[in-house]
Amino acid sequence: MSIFFSLLEQLIALSVPSIVALQSLLGVTLVQVPNPNTFWQFYEAHPVAGLVARVDYREQSSGATKQRPFLVLELRNASIHLHDVEERYGEAHISDLSVHHPQFIGYWFSVKGHCVAADVDSKTNAVLSVIVDYSRALVPENAAQQGVPADKPVSPVCG
Repeated sequence: MSIFFSLLEQLIALSVPSIVALQSLLGVTLVQVPNPNTFWQFYEAHPVAGLVARVDYREQSSGATKQRPFLVLELRNASIHLHDVEERYGEAHISDLSVHHPQFIGYWFSVKGHCVAADVDSKTNAVLSVIVDYSRALVPENAAQQGVPADKPVSPVCG
């Protein structure tokens, strides 16, 4: 479990990740996936062992958008549960209840002032995947000057 939290916090610390940094941190080779999207470049990796079963990284195409990248990590046989996340980072908030996907519920929570989303198995409360949206900092960079506590979200939702 501590490996999961350590990895998540290292990923957040990247602020704007690079392919090289992600490959080093995750121990994978990210391969660009061909796609017709002119705004985003897609990269994937499928580690054969370890905590992470699949890596999906998306970054903007040069000059195409003002969005920062985002990263999806699908977990393998995760022994991380929603209560573990809440114990470490505080209350997780429901972000997605979908009748189309009743097997999971989407949550978001704050990790060091950044929005992280998670898909959680609705029967076992196991975390299936985590999504780091590098454009969704919950605390503005000048929060201390504005008197906003570092762990208080600016908005009640990521997005």
